[in-house]
Amino acid sequence: MSILITGANGFIGRALCRRLASGNKVIGVDIAGSTEGALNIAWEQADLTDGDSVAEICEKYSPDVVIHCAGIAHQKIGAVDSATYMRVNSEVTENLAKAAVESNPGVCFVFLSSVSVYGEEKQGSGIRDQGSGKTEDGECWPSSDYAVSKLDAERRLRVLYDEGILRNLVILRLAPVYDRDWSLNLDRRVFVPGMVAYLRFGSG
Repeated sequence: MSILITGANGFIGRALCRRLASGNKVIGVDIAGSTEGALNIAWEQADLTDGDSVAEICEKYSPDVVIHCAGIAHQKIGAVDSATYMRVNSEVTENLAKAAVESNPGVCFVFLSSVSVYGEEKQGSGIRDQGSGKTEDGECWPSSDYAVSKLDAERRLRVLYDEGILRNLVILRLAPVYDRDWSLNLDRRVFVPGMVAYLRFGSG
C-alpha cells in the first residue's frame, strides 16, 4: 500500500513512519525534510501551504492512504494568531484532501484532529465540564483558536465527504499523545496543576 504521511518528522508522524514502513510504500512529507534516513521511506520536503507543491506530491505518488498529521500544535495564548491556525490547520487540510482525491479518487484520508474540539467549559455556564465524558456525537464548543481550526478542518472534510468527493474519511480526535521516552504532554497535565507524581502501568 502507498501511504503518504504529513508531518512525518513530528512525534506522531515519525512513529507512524517507523511502524508502517515495513511492507508498505511510505512517503514522508515534512517542511523540514528527512531526519529518518535509515528507514525505507520516500521523503518530500514541502510547505503544505503551497498548494502547487501539495498537488505535485499527490500526483507523483497517487497514495492509497493519506495520514494528515501536519499542522500547528496548540501553543500558548497569543503565540499564534487565529488566521494562521485557520490557514495551516484547516485550509491546508481541505486542499490536501482535494489534491489526494484528484490523484486517486479512492484514497482513504485520515485526519488527526484533537479532543480539544469539544471545549473545556459548558457553553454559557462558566462551569468546567469535568468527568461527564465525551462522545463523538457530542456538542463541540472549542475554546481556543487551535481547537476552532481543528473543528473547521473536520467540517471542511465532512462537506467533501457528503458531496461524494472524498469517499473514504477517518477523523480521529486524539487526546494528548505520549510514550515512555517523550512524556511532555503527560507531564504538563500532571505537574502544572501542582500534582507531584504519576504511575505508569505496563507499556504506558
